[in-house]
Amino acid sequence: MSAARLAIRALQLRFDRVVGSQLKLNIVSGLGANILSALITVVGYRLYLNYLGYERYGLWLILSTVLIMVQLGNFGISPALLKLVAEDFANHDIAGVYRYITSAVFALSLGGALLVCVIWLFRSPIVALFGLKGESYLIVYSMLPYLSCVSVYVIMIDALNAALGGLGRYDLVNYSQTASQVVSLCVTLIGLQMGWSLWSFVAGNAAAYVFLNIVSLVLIRSITRSGRLSDIAVDQKRLVRLLKFGSWVFSGSVVGMLVNPINRVLISRFIGVSAIPIYDIAYTGTMKIRNFLEIGFRPLLPALSSLQASGSEAIHQRLVSAEKAGSRFILYWGTALHVIMFIGAEWALKLWLGPRFSPALPPAFRIMLVGAYCSLWAVQAYYTLLAFGRSMHVLMCFVIQLALDVGAIYLIAFLHRGGPMSTADVATGASIGLAGVTLYLRWQSRRLRTEYRENCEAVTLK
Repeated sequence: MSAARLAIRALQLRFDRVVGSQLKLNIVSGLGANILSALITVVGYRLYLNYLGYERYGLWLILSTVLIMVQLGNFGISPALLKLVAEDFANHDIAGVYRYITSAVFALSLGGALLVCVIWLFRSPIVALFGLKGESYLIVYSMLPYLSCVSVYVIMIDALNAALGGLGRYDLVNYSQTASQVVSLCVTLIGLQMGWSLWSFVAGNAAAYVFLNIVSLVLIRSITRSGRLSDIAVDQKRLVRLLKFGSWVFSGSVVGMLVNPINRVLISRFIGVSAIPIYDIAYTGTMKIRNFLEIGFRPLLPALSSLQASGSEAIHQRLVSAEKAGSRFILYWGTALHVIMFIGAEWALKLWLGPRFSPALPPAFRIMLVGAYCSLWAVQAYYTLLAFGRSMHVLMCFVIQLALDVGAIYLIAFLHRGGPMSTADVATGASIGLAGVTLYLRWQSRRLRTEYRENCEAVTLK
């Protein structure tokens, strides 16, 4: 065996020894945390609908759209922070880690303040988009500015959590996020019991992220065993790197975050507010099922970023082995889980929602389940491309998703010839968009592996 091949093998073994056990812990903890998260969501939906009904809860889902839209103020910084913190931590640059975090929080605070001002000034046309009238209009209009402030705080804490993941401790990210969901559920239910109505959700979200803020700071400080005041400073060079990498993710997020709001707007205007929870249950429920397996791939981003920072020539072997293992996992476990849920969807929804069950739910749920299964095949490619700095493809995949989603919905509406649409029609459009994303990302991931194979062969020949 040549000296070059021996060196590659040695670097690969070193990576496996140092990162492998932690990576397994990250994956296992993610699976466990996702099961708990799904249970919390199941309990929450049932209780929220019991307290509020479909109409009132639909108003909260309209308000929660602001939480999604305000995340545009993230500028793609959270995934950029996850990757770049992993690189600095792999190189033992603790001061660089803290400067990345400080620079990220600085940028997010400025962007968030601008978004709050925009929402405050344009809340009337924003609410009018949903076709609300009377009391429903006044409720959403009055709550919008306050929820936007909470939303800005949310994106800043998400960045802190991303930094924690960049330190290689995705297990702690999983634990803290699950605990924050429990806090949110408990505070929201207390508020509903006390008659706070929709304000209960605002209080629940605020309490959850205050908790997550404190926990993230404590854990980051504990892992780095540092935190000098001189390190807590905005670093112009690192800020530029964050924004440069994040700009593609941000652009993709701008496009991607339009998908659900547009679908909700179409449902609100052409089907009715009470149909929004049906679509949301179908979408959120199927994404939770997919996330049982998807969450296991998330630790690949910091792990592969650390490997890239080491300059190892074994990258191609790692990419190939990870792709094979991931594909087998999805083929066996992913297929089995989605087939079981597809068959038992109606029974499970009736059991879960009881008297609140709607006959429109099973068709929409099953269609979205097919889309979720298709998108599961894209997650490994997505995290791999981000880990190697190919963030441009995030924008491209979301453009494809939005175009296919909206195009399919309008095509279905045209085929109805002016007749009423259903939530199943909207779910069909969303599923087609997810399938398109999968095809694009897997193609780009294959190109990445080919590129590193050629580089590896060139090094071996030398």
